[in-house]
Amino acid sequence: VADPSADLPAARHEGEALVQGLAACLPCDLRLGALRRADFLRVFKGFRFVHFAGHADAAGEGPGGLRLIDGHVGGADLRALGGGTAPALFFANACR
Repeated sequence: VADPSADLPAARHEGEALVQGLAACLPCDLRLGALRRADFLRVFKGFRFVHFAGHADAAGEGPGGLRLIDGHVGGADLRALGGGTAPALFFANACR
């Protein structure tokens, strides 16, 4: 996932570079730009590895979590992605 709030061009480049480097050895599904919460949860359910490059917000400032175009994805959401457990690896390059 790269630039899901559609305002970080550098995050887009990060996602493209990551897929370019990994595609030869792992199947990759790159989502660039605006991404809705429901789509994130639907598309990435069951993935073993997820890389996120975008914004995040602290829970004390609202719902908290990884910021998407229409809301946030929090810890409980991430655990549910793998059917009740978190992906084996979830890398978040996120800043506020």
